[in-house]
Parts: sequence; structure tokens; C-alpha cells
Amino acid sequence: GDTTYAYDGAFGTAILSAHPFLATDELVLDSTTTRRGVLYAEIDGPLGPTHVFCTHLTPVFTLIPYPKDDGTWAEEQRAQIDVVRTWIDDHAGSEPVILLGDMNTGPALDGVDAETEENYQALAQGFDAPYVEADGRCTYCVENPINDTLTSEVIDHVLVRNLDANAGKIDRLFSDIKTVEHCDGTLDTPLSDHYGLTVTFTPKD
Repeated sequence: GDTTYAYDGAFGTAILSAHPFLATDELVLDSTTTRRGVLYAEIDGPLGPTHVFCTHLTPVFTLIPYPKDDGTWAEEQRAQIDVVRTWIDDHAGSEPVILLGDMNTGPALDGVDAETEENYQALAQGFDAPYVEADGRCTYCVENPINDTLTSEVIDHVLVRNLDANAGKIDRLFSDIKTVEHCDGTLDTPLSDHYGLTVTFTPKD
């Protein structure tokens, strides 16, 4: 089938920091239709040197057939997870790690549906998930008027490992409806089909 990449192969991800980068790297992942990759930065911040990774994994579509002769969307995502985890280990070893992004996979929670949960468990094994543990509201939600979905899921994540820090402010962002002007008038809409999330870490005393 046709596996031409959308958006001219752009990832659509970024790591922004108010603190100096000590090192950076990027890795292109095997993917279909939309190019996927992982960004890396070692950041010299208040928590000390911290290895930060950002990615956007392949979604597991139900209505779009997998366009290659072999494999499935879920298998492609799981292969990306395995590569990402190995790449994290190669860069960070046992040092502090923060892994961020739209993972397109998540656990079942109270009022939240699972999305390819076995892949989420493979991704999150050995990590803490402060948003999932302390908040857990959906980030891809039925009530979001942009979405045409029958399920509400937590598929955007902040995962941490070996981070000697306290998780302070934990919250969901960008769920408010905004009035946007356009050529034919106005539209009441959230800012995105996904709601954002924030986790603030502070050094332990």
C-alpha cells in the first residue's frame, strides 16, 4: 500500500527548556503514514542533569486498515516502544529520566477507557506516572467537540524514572472552550482534540 508520509515527514514534537541543554539527539522510528521519532535532551536544571525524551507514537486505528502487507497498528506501536525504551537506557542508564508525549496508549482508570493497555504497560514498566496516579482524567475525550470518538482515554503522559524529586502541581490543561473567529463567523471550540497536562517537579529537601 501507499506509505507516503504526511506533513512532509515532520515529527511535530519539540523539547523547550528555560535551562541549558548539555546534550541533544534524535532518533527516527519505523512508522507508517506519519513519520515518528524521539527527541532527546540532557537538561541542566534545578533537579540536576536530567535526561528528557519526547515522542509521539503511532496510534492504533480501528477504522483505518494497516496499509502494509504484514503487521498491525498495535504491533508497529509496540515495536516503537521497545526501541524507545532501549534508546532511553542507552542514553540515561540509571540516571534521572523524564519521558513525555502523546503515546497513543493508556491504562483503564475510573471513568477512562484503556487504549492498547498491554502496550502502555510495556512502555511504563519501571516508570512512575504522576498524572495517571494523581489525576487520571482523560486527555482524549468524548466530551471534546472536536473528537469523533466513543471512548475517553489517557494517552498523553509524563513518565519519570530515578527522579529524586517531588511532584507538585499536577493538572489537565486546555479543556476550556474558546470562541474563535473565522471567515464565516465564530466557533466555540477547545484548542485541540487533545487536552494537555502539566506536572511540576521540585527537588526533595
